[in-house]
Amino acid sequence: MYCSTLRNARRAIQSIVAMSTIAVLAAPAAHAQTITFEPVSASGLQAPGAPVGVTFSAIDLGVGFPFINNAGEIAFTANLTGPGVTGANDRGIWVGKPGSLVLAIREGDAAPEIGGGITIGALSDNFSPSLNPNGRIAFRATLAGPGVSATNDMAMWSGPPTSLSLMAREGGTAPGPWVPGFMTFASFDPPLLNSFNQVCFFGTTNASPSPDSGIWIGAPGSLSTAVFEGDPAPDTGPGISFLDFTPASVRVNGPGQIAFLATVTGPGVGGANNLGLWAGTPGSVHLMAREGNAAPGQDDDDPSPGVFFAMEDPVLNDTGAVSFRGFLGGPGVTTDTDFGVWRGLALGVTNLIMLEGGAVLDLPIGHTYNNLEALFGNGFPRLDAANRVAFRARLAGPTITAANDVAIVSLNDLGALHIIAREGDAVPDVPAGVTFTTFQGLPAAAVSPVMNGAGQLAFLATLTGTGVTFANDLAIFATDPFGVMHLVVREGQTIEVAPGNFRTISLLRPITGTGGNNGRNSSFNDSGQLVFRADFSDGTAGILVANINDVCRPVFVSNPESAVTSIGAPVDFTVSASGAGVLTYQWRHNGTPLSDGGNIAGATTATLTVTPGDVGDAGAYDCVVLNACGSSTSAAAVLTVCDGSPDGDVNLSGDADGDDIAVFVAAVLSGTAGGPVVCRGDFSGDYEIDVADIPGFVSVLLGL
Repeated sequence: MYCSTLRNARRAIQSIVAMSTIAVLAAPAAHAQTITFEPVSASGLQAPGAPVGVTFSAIDLGVGFPFINNAGEIAFTANLTGPGVTGANDRGIWVGKPGSLVLAIREGDAAPEIGGGITIGALSDNFSPSLNPNGRIAFRATLAGPGVSATNDMAMWSGPPTSLSLMAREGGTAPGPWVPGFMTFASFDPPLLNSFNQVCFFGTTNASPSPDSGIWIGAPGSLSTAVFEGDPAPDTGPGISFLDFTPASVRVNGPGQIAFLATVTGPGVGGANNLGLWAGTPGSVHLMAREGNAAPGQDDDDPSPGVFFAMEDPVLNDTGAVSFRGFLGGPGVTTDTDFGVWRGLALGVTNLIMLEGGAVLDLPIGHTYNNLEALFGNGFPRLDAANRVAFRARLAGPTITAANDVAIVSLNDLGALHIIAREGDAVPDVPAGVTFTTFQGLPAAAVSPVMNGAGQLAFLATLTGTGVTFANDLAIFATDPFGVMHLVVREGQTIEVAPGNFRTISLLRPITGTGGNNGRNSSFNDSGQLVFRADFSDGTAGILVANINDVCRPVFVSNPESAVTSIGAPVDFTVSASGAGVLTYQWRHNGTPLSDGGNIAGATTATLTVTPGDVGDAGAYDCVVLNACGSSTSAAAVLTVCDGSPDGDVNLSGDADGDDIAVFVAAVLSGTAGGPVVCRGDFSGDYEIDVADIPGFVSVLLGL
């Protein structure tokens, strides 16, 4: 019976082989990648951590702004609706990556580490909680319950979302260099949170008369004053001390350095010189700018452009660099040269970056930067981890009109300012004939650009031109790590917010961030992930993450092919990839990175050579290709290492018999077979099972 079956199978095989043709599959052509989106939350979806049926509301989803850290974790405040939801428990804070959000706190919850039946009364700040790179948050909330009054109804917490620690409470002890319990907190601003889990905030105490205000910094259990009213004001003069602080100006970086604006009092201090900007380590801050002092030029050889008349809130990064806008006065200063941007180090060294009246390098001679103060605070500089500065500026010159007079500019690594985007410019990634109208938005504090620590920029812009209507005239744009600008998302675009749940964007909300290094939140992380809120045409809202760097990650033109070999016979695996910039390669075996040596060569090149020493070298081989945008991983190729002669047992039952015929025939017909099947049936020695192996297989079955 076996012989008859084999004869029939063989005739069938021969007939099929004779009639078949070989199909050659060409490698897929390289293609441009697109920006991908990850939904975080949306109206109508179940709210993680809440009872079943309690969903995110369409009202105030993402109160304030959603923010993202460098680990890809998002923090936001949102309202709820559903069974059991009342005005006393309809808002919460969520933290985590898309798909794994954790409810950190909800109105009506027991107030952490307070006890006595006291609960969270209201999460009322118009900002999301501070979020650091370690996934910790810091926030303040009002309290409700027994003994709560107007003098103790606000508290502040910090820590992991599931293990919050009380940092401060109104009426509670205000730590400082005074007798314990002598001062208690009367109020405090929302906290900042750095990468060392330190909170930093402006607060006031119940001291009467003053001093009553200061800046505090510390981790849970180690809070202390960074600077306090009445402390000597460094670098000002004998007898001059801090009088008060500008709460919104406070910044803190990862190493714990701070920056702030403050007024001073003392000998010789008047209205023309009582405001200054300080930065440095708590207890050792340095003056960077002061009203009445000469404003630094571009370098030691550049004369001062005037004296400081006022300074705006600074930005601070982890290297201790500070950038700020200043308003000038003095002889020779006109309304065309009275505003500028400076950058310096917390040690007190400061240089001019740009002054009104300065030449615009990207435009013909005669074009200048002009009238910064007309931006009404919307031109605050952004500062990345490499001390590069970006901001919005107005332009003046012979070709400037109201339709093209605002630009987003950035300081490159060589110290030169260049235009990144400008009103009237053609818009990328859309049909021809569409241009930027404005880079404006509300609220003013959120107006573009946004900068991440890697120097990438993102901004919200209105559009005009061909095909633009009220339903699609607002969009978000961002640069990739190579400085190329891309359209991220646009009104009118349809996005999937949950499997099979598609919604059309009717409005994009503002985005904000200042480099992600100064204790304040950012919507744009260093991996090119941008979190944003969108309203949808059905009246709902959602929070999504756009993966900007997907547009320029490496793309595989061809993947490595599986192979079969024997011990001692080398095999090559090759990939072909395209992508911007320099590509680097890293081959892996079963997920473990390889290095050259022994039986491995080319571990960091496009072609890997493996010379198996034993069957342990079998397995999956893939290649990770990287560029400045990120990495892509090839498909895995399977290496089969044969360590003996074929025996016909292709079904791996332990015996070569008639039960192997069907498996063998299928392998011949398909032209492919992998793993031990090839080793057991490759009688011709070409590492394949094909018609050339039929005689050997038949001989084994017949016992010849």
